[in-house]
Amino acid sequence: MVHCKNFVQAGASIHNAFDNVALVDQALRKAQGQVHVWLGGYWNGRTVEWYDNSTAVYTNLADKNMDPGYLLLRKTDEKWVTLEGGEHAVACMGQDQDPPCDDEWLYSTKLKSCYKRIGNFSGITWQQARAECQAFGAELTSIHSDEENRIVVELADTYLDIQLNYANWTTAATWIGGYRTGPKATDFAWTDGSKFDYTHWAYTEPDNKDGQQPHVHVSDNQNGLGLTEAINQCKNFAQLGASVHNAFDNMVLVDQALKKIGDPTATVWLGGYWNGTAIQWDDNSAPEYNNLIDKKANSGYLVLRLSDGKWDIVQTGSYAVSCIGQDQAAPCDDEWLYSAKLKSCYKLIGNFSGFTWYEAHLRCMSLGGQLTSIHSDEENRIVVELADTYLGLNFDLNNLTTASTWVGAYRDGPGLSDFAWTDGTAFDYANWAATQPDNMDGRQPRVHIYTTHHIEYGPNDSKYLHKWDDIYIDSRGNNAICKKAATF
Repeated sequence: MVHCKNFVQAGASIHNAFDNVALVDQALRKAQGQVHVWLGGYWNGRTVEWYDNSTAVYTNLADKNMDPGYLLLRKTDEKWVTLEGGEHAVACMGQDQDPPCDDEWLYSTKLKSCYKRIGNFSGITWQQARAECQAFGAELTSIHSDEENRIVVELADTYLDIQLNYANWTTAATWIGGYRTGPKATDFAWTDGSKFDYTHWAYTEPDNKDGQQPHVHVSDNQNGLGLTEAINQCKNFAQLGASVHNAFDNMVLVDQALKKIGDPTATVWLGGYWNGTAIQWDDNSAPEYNNLIDKKANSGYLVLRLSDGKWDIVQTGSYAVSCIGQDQAAPCDDEWLYSAKLKSCYKLIGNFSGFTWYEAHLRCMSLGGQLTSIHSDEENRIVVELADTYLGLNFDLNNLTTASTWVGAYRDGPGLSDFAWTDGTAFDYANWAATQPDNMDGRQPRVHIYTTHHIEYGPNDSKYLHKWDDIYIDSRGNNAICKKAATF
């Protein structure tokens, strides 16, 4: 029963025949391939003792003369039997499911810890990140195993991947709680005071470059962008490529790029074109300064060499991109993920014990958004990727709560396909599971998505995985995706 205690629960106690049948039904759907399910009680030879101290008003023993032992439910005939040990499925019920983590935090039963990703579109320092964690009553994460490192990078990678093509120099790296405590290369500690007993340094690290590297981050390397990608990238952020109009601005640009990229041999796209005789800036500003290596060069696109600050001419290539020339206002609030491709902001909201569609709807509106609408395969991918990451990190979330994701579709007419989105956008895309929607019993007005971790349909069921289903109004899901338009 340690598993149930992980969720601040007792094993299931059963007090009538209906509850017994309901538990069998749930177990048949969840614990496939297993004959027995642990109950939360013990048969002492005369009576049942439930772990939640409830009164034994109902029994369904296979044999009242059987030996004392721990109770299991036998799925084949719904009877209770006793065994002294073994590994079986477990039903954690009988107490309120108080979550071990606050909402918006991810729980690992394996590590008994809660994790929360914090993000800032324009970047934050290590000190700012730590202060934000402390405001939540926490610390920047410590890492003590490959498993914990995996959790950290999976959370971070999901955030960065969905912020598609976000490569305008903001370092794609994740702050953790490691900090330098002494002059030696290996003198580090964790801000939470736990033992520094695990490391996963990159090659040649730590190096304490220039004696000025006291903090630790986890890298997420980004490749350079081609010219078209670079131009589109800047446009995604309502910006133009950098134009440079004097030697001071050129020096500042080199300095900023070195701080962000960290590679003095790198080359960076500028926002201009050399036509063979003059510079044409993308922002239509006057070409009053020229730092070309060869002012007799053939026409081509401008790049900045960080090694010497000179400009070169290229026809193609893959380089970092400098999107400046306009203010870089964040298109999404902190804690929302931005899709440059879809020009929308997304936020996962979670509730460990589950919430109804309407409760999720109200929560999204309180955040200034709506339950997400979905208009393409790409948007469906973003939604399920967010949800799968949340549920995947809540490792042993198998206490019979449906691992499904609420979206903003609702039934608006008598027809099987009569649906609309709460945000008022056109219902122009659907990704229904096989035989869905079916409006079973005429009582399924809401829509959820089956995730990889759903108790009925796992990752091997392509007919249901990441597909939609209409569902009862009082059903409960573990998470939902909110959406609102990006602002520039």
